[in-house]
Amino acid sequence: MNSDICKARSTSQVRLIVGLLSGLLVAVGFVSAKETREITLGDWYRIGPFRDQGPLLDWVVNVESGFNSEYDVEKEAVANGGQPLLHRKYPAPNFPATPGARRVWTRHADWLDGYYQELPRGPAPSAGESQYVYRTITVEQDTEVELDFI
Repeated sequence: MNSDICKARSTSQVRLIVGLLSGLLVAVGFVSAKETREITLGDWYRIGPFRDQGPLLDWVVNVESGFNSEYDVEKEAVANGGQPLLHRKYPAPNFPATPGARRVWTRHADWLDGYYQELPRGPAPSAGESQYVYRTITVEQDTEVELDFI
């Protein structure tokens, strides 16, 4: 799903995968529950960057194209009920300096809730790259949870 703000409801686990552009900062763990209920936050995972085409002179076109693309990592997670395949490696073509690059999910237990994390970039120029982040949120009962990414 290509979204920068997600709201979800679940009776057990909410699984979330969000495509983000790599030049942005991600506010990890900026989670607020509308009601006071038990929430268990799993570790963050990240994969990327991905690019749907090589760098263009018009970087705005790169950004728009990259944001609108669905990469294999996203397609497989959606087909798997929102659960990404954390063990898989995904090709990351369209990086001239590393044409055979493959990306893997990286666990980020060091990402503290409420702090910004800068996502890594590919070789310059890096406009139009996409990253994905994933986290499991477990709740006892129906709970509205708001996640903000900037």
